[in-house]
Amino acid sequence: MSVKTVLYADDHQLFVDRVRSRVEQAGYALLIAATGEQALQLCQEENPDLLLLDSKLAGFDGIRVVQLLRDDGYNNPIVVLAQAESEQERDRAIAAGCDDYIGKTTDGGCVDQMLKRHLQDASGIF
Repeated sequence: MSVKTVLYADDHQLFVDRVRSRVEQAGYALLIAATGEQALQLCQEENPDLLLLDSKLAGFDGIRVVQLLRDDGYNNPIVVLAQAESEQERDRAIAAGCDDYIGKTTDGGCVDQMLKRHLQDASGIF
């Protein structure tokens, strides 16, 4: 059984450190991107099992990355994380093809939820 991979795209080190801790603690491999372009490239090269995107990335923002990946045929789960949730941005993210849109929390609880929701298999193992 191969280790599942999570790609996290964010340019805020605090959130990168929190996500790294949670993902590695759960036993997954983690790839990090700091810009939308890096996220797009890594996703196309590595095909991660889950993509977590900050909504406000440098270059292509998270929603644009979702659109480009979905247009390119990427079918794995994509979650957009927002520091300040807005209904309008949520609607844009869902319309672009993301699977989930959540607010960031500094305690990492949102990451635990996403790992369980999007990487857990039918047997309950994640």
